[in-house]
Amino acid sequence: MVDNIRFDGLPAEWNTFNLDAFSRTKKLWDYQRQAVENAIKTLWKYYENVHNYQPDENAETNRERKRKFFRWYQDNGLSEALDIPLARNHRLVRLLGEYYTVADEKIAYEQFVNRACFWMATGIGRTLVPVKRCCES
Repeated sequence: MVDNIRFDGLPAEWNTFNLDAFSRTKKLWDYQRQAVENAIKTLWKYYENVHNYQPDENAETNRERKRKFFRWYQDNGLSEALDIPLARNHRLVRLLGEYYTVADEKIAYEQFVNRACFWMATGIGRTLVPVKRCCES
């Protein structure tokens, strides 16, 4: 979905990170660097291209951004039903219901569409998940 977004075409605040190195002694493999680039392009799409982020924006603005972002996913071929089903008496309803809207015994995927994570296996039975902080506060 982000293949047609050029990483070097993003604004400088989005593409000037050193993606070659994880630390002074650890280098990222090409596929890892590409994954980070794709994540940055996706975050740019969410925060800047879909609806320009403002630090003082209200919750409704963020919900609208999620709706538009979810439509972008659907317009690009996402057709699976990714809603999280919850039976009315499921123990997660109480926990998740504090943070997300539970309707028709499910949480709409639209509410989670702005989440991202990486999983990279080393192939030796343990999982190594490097996380590089890309932005300074």
